[in-house]
Amino acid sequence: MIDKGITPTAASFRALSIGLCLSGKVARACKILDELAPMGIVLDTAFEDMINVLCKAGRIVEACKLADGVIDRGREIPGRVRTIMINALRKAGKADLAMKLMHSKIGIGYDRIRSVKKRVKFRNLVES
Repeated sequence: MIDKGITPTAASFRALSIGLCLSGKVARACKILDELAPMGIVLDTAFEDMINVLCKAGRIVEACKLADGVIDRGREIPGRVRTIMINALRKAGKADLAMKLMHSKIGIGYDRIRSVKKRVKFRNLVES
């Protein structure tokens, strides 16, 4: 698209990222997002959209990995995305994991242990 002289927009990236996530190419969608960031075409809700699509497709593990990547970049997972993940877990028959996520600090980014902040990962939710 860029090679042909067409400037991508936030809407075109959103459509592309949703299609890539549904086809299982989450890493490619993240790479494209990283390439578009210097051009000023960063969609603030890009990761939220990708997590939402993965959850609706039933790919909870991939959604958790993507959410961990968002936390690693220093961003916080919004409450509506946590709600989407809780509903996806519940619909997948994993009500115990949904309850664990609902009552945990996962997605907020940190869990305080004594005086040390420990980063909490979404992967811990799926693996335990």
